[in-house]
Amino acid sequence: MSNVRIAAMVAAFCFLAALTVNAEDGLYRTIGEIRAVGQGGDVDSEGVHRAVATKDGFVYVLCDGGELLVFDGRSLDGKTDPAPVIEPIEAVSVRPRGRIGLLIVEDRLYCYGWEGGEVFDIDDPATPTLVGAFGDPSTHVSDLLVHEGHLVAACHERILVYALDTTIDYPTLVAEMRLEAGKYAYALCVVGDRLCATGFRRRQSGEIAYWLGVWDFAMPERPSLVRIVATEDRGYRVVSVEGYLLAVSERRAELWKVDGEKPDLIEAIPVSGNSVALDGEVVVLDRVALTVREERVEVLGAVDCGADLCHASLPRLGAAEEPLVVLPRTASVAVLQRCEEVEDSS
Repeated sequence: MSNVRIAAMVAAFCFLAALTVNAEDGLYRTIGEIRAVGQGGDVDSEGVHRAVATKDGFVYVLCDGGELLVFDGRSLDGKTDPAPVIEPIEAVSVRPRGRIGLLIVEDRLYCYGWEGGEVFDIDDPATPTLVGAFGDPSTHVSDLLVHEGHLVAACHERILVYALDTTIDYPTLVAEMRLEAGKYAYALCVVGDRLCATGFRRRQSGEIAYWLGVWDFAMPERPSLVRIVATEDRGYRVVSVEGYLLAVSERRAELWKVDGEKPDLIEAIPVSGNSVALDGEVVVLDRVALTVREERVEVLGAVDCGADLCHASLPRLGAAEEPLVVLPRTASVAVLQRCEEVEDSS
């Protein structure tokens, strides 16, 4: 890993520490907090905020207990102190088998996890209506993305590609990439015409090792493997920024170049964050905002987001749609806005 700038990592750590203290110079600030009624500060397995999504000012929160909650965030404009939003305007039961994530594609909300996923019509954002499903009891989806009319699902021991051209309510399976025994995928993104996946491998000794895989995805229905390489970090969430792959864990962010014959690690900087959202080309963590410029990770500013003191965890997947950025924590969901947008609305 000689191409990783160790000195820069140390400098970045000091810089980030200063940023997280001085939130007044930050790029994003908290304008509200979503906390379901009855939770207070006590969190049990039924109330953990697993995933979030946002559309037209409404915020969707997926809880472990098998509920999809809808909150109206349109009144959160940043003109007053951050306000709690505790009353959902709608609660929808979902299949409670390990719900993991949410993905919005136009006027559809895909709720995925163990045993595949359910599809909700959100043409009226306030009232999700169940209209379809995908997968089966063996489809254990840990991450889901949309790319050029296809859904791509990381399903632990395999990666599945679904076509949406026939019906968006019942996606059709068109490709399956099985991983070798002991390898499991948990995160996905598409960078250019490359599909990237991160995951872990359980060795016979019981030791866990991490990997990054790249596939040629120019033809989504016929993906072909480019290379799988070992990594030092777990890269639990991955996003595409300016033609590069940024892999984020609970300890650091790694920048990868993935358009060659194999993925190459360019840089790693120590950042911490329990939530990750992509706002355009800005990666928003619950402590700092990053982007990629000239093959380097650039720190843009601090994120004014209160600490989640309930549990330390791997980064959860947040969401962004102008003007809101939503970051899930164990006991609550932070609703953020760009600082300049907050000032402009005053």
